Amino acid sequence: MLPLLGVVLIAGCSVNINPAAQSPSPQAGSSSSSAAAPAPSTPAAASPCSDNDLEVTNGALESANTQRRVVVSFRNTSSHPCTLVGYPGADLVTPAGGVLINVRRRPAAAAHHLNLEPGDVATADVQPYAIDTATGNTCPRWGNLVATPPNDYVSHPLSVDVPICSATISSVD
Repeated sequence: MLPLLGVVLIAGCSVNINPAAQSPSPQAGSSSSSAAAPAPSTPAAASPCSDNDLEVTNGALESANTQRRVVVSFRNTSSHPCTLVGYPGADLVTPAGGVLINVRRRPAAAAHHLNLEPGDVATADVQPYAIDTATGNTCPRWGNLVATPPNDYVSHPLSVDVPICSATISSVD
């Protein structure tokens, strides 16, 4: 009899006969705890930088053999972040503003995608040649550099004189 009583006691300890004695699950209790918690927010994607967001300036003309270099800066002057995608545009123009050389923009897919916080600066290098690459002679024409920010079409005349034969421009960094 004693062994049978031990089996009944063990069985009684392992089976919960009173469902009200179970502790409530978080879902069975109040529904306010999980529904009221806000979902974590994801940062909104920055919109493309517009002309109103940017200040476009240039550095000094640097010389190295037959190449020249001008650093063009794009500074976010707005109070919100914005993005630059693509290559800037560049034109080499006469002092009167006539375009003599249009530096070809490369496809945006090959360029960096930069997020600029307010006050951040992105730069690109314009490299005009001091020689006429077709003849090897010294470039006879000089003029001004005009830059256009990536993903924009508003041109900015810059205060630097450059040879007007040919040039390249880098993506923004």
